[in-house]
Amino acid sequence: GRMSWNRRTPEGIAQAIKFFQASIDKDPGNARAQSGLADAWALLGSAGADAYPPREVMTKAKDAALEAVRLDPSLAEGHTSLGYVLLSYDWDLDGARRQFARAIELNPGYATAHHWYAHYWLAMSQPERALNEIREAQRLDPQSLVINAGVGWCLYHARQYGAAIEQYRTTLKIAPEFALGHALLGMAY
Repeated sequence: GRMSWNRRTPEGIAQAIKFFQASIDKDPGNARAQSGLADAWALLGSAGADAYPPREVMTKAKDAALEAVRLDPSLAEGHTSLGYVLLSYDWDLDGARRQFARAIELNPGYATAHHWYAHYWLAMSQPERALNEIREAQRLDPQSLVINAGVGWCLYHARQYGAAIEQYRTTLKIAPEFALGHALLGMAY
């Protein structure tokens, strides 16, 4: 499911939902699968022009994230999923901050927690803190396309356009077909 989700295409995310749901059907107590399902629904509700109506999918994302936290409050992934929904849909910035901080406390090595915490810091107009978080995510998962693109995104918001362009070029060397990388490179130019 995570491999499909990481493609960041509508088809990949739809496939991820099927995988996570199949896992939940086999084991309703699987908090990791609930978190994955939450993340997949959340991306469908916030991923640009091809996004689904947020009211349709973000409530599903929040329900799955809450279930992940209920099933295993010690799992960083569930807190990260909930933090993302609170940030990107509910605009509960304080709640999002608490969830991301808790996730990192539980598992400092979970790259997605640092990645999405960087988005929180961008929302708070603190691009330097965002850069610190996204660079930690990149250190933890150096081959992740979305995290590498996230470094460029944080540089872009820090008004370091030349560095953002170079980061997007580096990202596209990993996967030249990565559409999001091309779109963000265009924005940086």
